[in-house]
Amino acid sequence: MRGLMWMGWVAGSSVALCGCANKLDAMIAQYEMLKDSGATNARLCEQSEKISQAYFDSADREGFLKWDRQRQTDCRPEIKKPQTGVISGSLSFPSDYLPEDMQVCAQNLESDKVDCNSVRTGDRYRLELPPGRYIVWSQTKDAPDQRAFYSVAVPCGLAVHCKDHQPLRVVVKAGSEVDRIDPGDWYASDK
Repeated sequence: MRGLMWMGWVAGSSVALCGCANKLDAMIAQYEMLKDSGATNARLCEQSEKISQAYFDSADREGFLKWDRQRQTDCRPEIKKPQTGVISGSLSFPSDYLPEDMQVCAQNLESDKVDCNSVRTGDRYRLELPPGRYIVWSQTKDAPDQRAFYSVAVPCGLAVHCKDHQPLRVVVKAGSEVDRIDPGDWYASDK
């Protein structure tokens, strides 16, 4: 009688294990669907924790270790993507010095908002901006009625034959830097 009970328990256990394997297969399939759909790390973390726990409960060491490593990867804090981009370049002034108060400004062409929070190091600057399209200029109190734009004439070389002084549009993308935006056309017009 005990032998029959033992065999019944073993048979019932293997049925339960088969049900568990099917459940694990379904959980893994759900994980893959979440991953393919671009789910957040938080959602992937939740699913990989369930799978890791199911392998632990079934005493499957290899499966547990594999999914515990996946859980550790999925459960790392998400790194926020930068919400700003950077423009940078060189500064110039039509004299033998560079004014100490020179700053670079950028005007967003959609919102008309002007940002003049450039950081200067020697004759170079960096300006962090939200994504968008901008016109860029430098200004100083040494030339209060003038702005030096980043214009068509700048990439032309600012030579005598460079007659187009219209400001160029600069596209800023989140997480990227656009260099060589040199606001040095002191003859440009913002019209």
